[in-house]
Amino acid sequence: MVQGLNWNNYSPNQIIEMKNNGIEVPDEVYEKAEAALSEQDAQEVTSQGDDAAEVSYTIADDAAEVNEAEQEVAAAEEYGANLKDILGTLIGKCFIKDAEMAKLTEQLDEYTLQMEDVMSQTSELTEETEAELETVKAEAEDAAAKIEEKQAEVEEKTDEIENLQVEAEAKSVEGDVDAADAADAKIEDLEQDIEDLNAEISTLGDDVDVKAQAEEMVKLAANVKLQLLGKTMDDVKNDLEGALNDATNANEYADVTIEKGIEATEISSRREARKAGFKDGFFGFFGSKKDAHRMGEFAIARGEHLGNSTVGVGNKVKQLGSQYSMSFAETTNLMNLTSKEYVDTSKMDEMQNPNEVGFFKRHKVIKQNRQTISDIANEAKAKKASEAEPKAE
Repeated sequence: MVQGLNWNNYSPNQIIEMKNNGIEVPDEVYEKAEAALSEQDAQEVTSQGDDAAEVSYTIADDAAEVNEAEQEVAAAEEYGANLKDILGTLIGKCFIKDAEMAKLTEQLDEYTLQMEDVMSQTSELTEETEAELETVKAEAEDAAAKIEEKQAEVEEKTDEIENLQVEAEAKSVEGDVDAADAADAKIEDLEQDIEDLNAEISTLGDDVDVKAQAEEMVKLAANVKLQLLGKTMDDVKNDLEGALNDATNANEYADVTIEKGIEATEISSRREARKAGFKDGFFGFFGSKKDAHRMGEFAIARGEHLGNSTVGVGNKVKQLGSQYSMSFAETTNLMNLTSKEYVDTSKMDEMQNPNEVGFFKRHKVIKQNRQTISDIANEAKAKKASEAEPKAE
């Protein structure tokens, strides 16, 4: 018997269906469920009315229509902030949101570990239910196809009867009794054929109805998992929506940071660098292309790293949602997140902190870190340039 279930969370229909599908239900619970149903309901064993399992759960798009990152940059530019200041803000946001994504990843991983523990307790039920669902779906699709074929046969025979009726009437008027009787005999045979076909269609229709019952069992299995996790379907939906929308918002900051970083690396003169806030020389009279390019590369690398983190969260949400038979809103903000690709930034996680090494190693570490950042930024820029090229037809 599956332990830890609160049977009060299930309708009488669901309890009877669980019992009929191999889940051990306490006798007193089952008897109470039977008593609560009419004889007809008990025979049908289908969930009707307000059964929780019939509720469709969709991970909605709650992300703001306005891109928060773009809005923040636009406001800063309107108030006169230069590119250096904007990049400083965006890089800081990337660090903060990267930490948030790491925390979300840990929470979702914990969710997954809990789910694996629950799955070990319900693995047999899940395997049997999923196997049954696949079999029944195939049978239902086959039955639906056969129904179409037989309905076409019925229409064909009905048309043939109408033609024979006209022929029989004409032969009768002509006095050709034998021909009229022969046409009437054919009509009787066709009517019997139609009756047989309608009986077969009715039987096949019952097979199609089984599909809905099998899908109901998958939802019931999901509810068993939820009970063992101590959560409701609404809890799961809200957790996953929150995580996915946080990731969507962070992804907007990742993309804007990359964009502004590329802008800094494309500064081509000291005058342009000075105007963007990258000053050099006594009293900052000159601009520094070198500083602009370095900060731009760092911004690109941080944006790419955050982008990878957000896609990782999106994929984990998608995986967990599918385990609970949830659907996803087909919106640009949410669904495109998991299809995005960023360059490999794993080497950034291996970079040493110059302040945590000895004095004589510090310069070497700084140089290695700059090279790692530069390599990632150049790869990201090449990828962007390649994506911007027109596709050959």
